Amino acid sequence: MSIQTIYTRLVQAGMSPVGACAMLGNMQDESGMISTNVQNGMGYSDADYTAAVDAGAIDFVSDQRGYGLCQWTLPARKRKMLQFHRERGVSIGDEPTQVDFALHELQNKPEYRALWNYLRSATGIYEAAELICKEYERPAEQVVNVKERAAYANQFYMQLGGLEVGSANSGTAPDNSPTGEPGDEIFHTPAGEASPSPSGTAPSEGEPSYWPPRVLAYGMFGPDVVALQGLMIAHGFPAGITGTFDPSTYDKLREFQQARGLTADSIAGRQTWAALVKGV
Repeated sequence: MSIQTIYTRLVQAGMSPVGACAMLGNMQDESGMISTNVQNGMGYSDADYTAAVDAGAIDFVSDQRGYGLCQWTLPARKRKMLQFHRERGVSIGDEPTQVDFALHELQNKPEYRALWNYLRSATGIYEAAELICKEYERPAEQVVNVKERAAYANQFYMQLGGLEVGSANSGTAPDNSPTGEPGDEIFHTPAGEASPSPSGTAPSEGEPSYWPPRVLAYGMFGPDVVALQGLMIAHGFPAGITGTFDPSTYDKLREFQQARGLTADSIAGRQTWAALVKGV
């Protein structure tokens, strides 16, 4: 399967384009999109480990090794994963079956029901990546992982977000795409920061007007990121002019927000942009 094929499968199953790209970002961060990837393979290569599991020569369920696109690790999940693959008569490393197993978990396990319902209409890349990380994967280093997964998810959305995907049943595109073209505002606006007015729409009376109208977060890129970095330099928080919302920009923006009494989440939403523009 290609990344586009996995994306199509996720959207046809019911995810919004943003939800599907967030799931792809999760898989990319977990396994590099390699369905046979094994964590700390006990001296086995990925291929040898996979063959040993298929032959029943390894205690796949209890060996505490993450495996597959989503690096399934817990015994209860790995037991069901193994059963799911054996019922289909395919290798444990079969990529389409792993995608279907992830969907099966999300759609059928009570603990993921709220997450699944959210992913069906998700429009915020960062929020979707964060919820998948915290509620589906639950890695030890969640702050770092969310940043990386959101960056991957944003890249996938730039590539795939405008793709027409027919539904599995009707052959027509589902009506769950976020408004705007890929690259428009797709990151969730943080708590306490109102969404900026869309381009061409006048702000409410008494509200300041400023450019540009995108919410910016880790992993995004473009001329508006250059503007963000330039304004930060003007305020004494130099992150460099790279055009990419990189780790330095992430850290310096947090420092700026802390200094201005804003929510220190390293996301440039309405209040942060207004503070950056003020006095420059």
